[in-house]
Amino acid sequence: MDHQAMNAALDRPVSRFTVLQKDEEGEAELWRGKAQAFRNLYGFLSQVIPYQDSDLERLYVFLRHLAAKLPRRHGGAAYQFDDEVRLEYYRLQKISEGSISLRDGQGRPLDGPTEVGSGLVREQPVALSQLIDLINDRFGRSRHG
Repeated sequence: MDHQAMNAALDRPVSRFTVLQKDEEGEAELWRGKAQAFRNLYGFLSQVIPYQDSDLERLYVFLRHLAAKLPRRHGGAAYQFDDEVRLEYYRLQKISEGSISLRDGQGRPLDGPTEVGSGLVREQPVALSQLIDLINDRFGRSRHG
C-alpha cells in the first residue's frame, strides 16, 4: 500500500478521534492509552511468542500508523520514542529454580495484563539519557558497551 492510500485510509479514524477529543477529552485519552498499551504489549510479545493471527498483526500495524497521525494531547510533554527506542534483542536467562507454594486461603486469581498503562504523561520530565541509563541497568548493558 503506498503512502497516499495509507494516509487516505487513516483520515477518517483521525477525524473521528479529533471529534471525540474535542467532545470528551477524557474518553479520547483513555482510548489512546489502551491503543498504546496494545501496541506496546503486542510489539514486545510478538518478539517472544510467534503469533499466527494475521488480524492481530494488521491491528498492530494500523494502530502504529494511526498513532503517528492522531492529534497531540492537550497539555503535557509529547514524548514519542516508538521509532527511536525499540527492543531488538531479548535474552531469556534462568536465574533460579524452585517451588512456590501457597497455603489455602492466601492466593487470589490474577487478572492478566489488563492495566498495562494509561498513556498519561508524567508530571516531571525525564531526561533521555536518564531513561537510557535506566533501561541499560534493567537489561544488563553497560553504558559504554
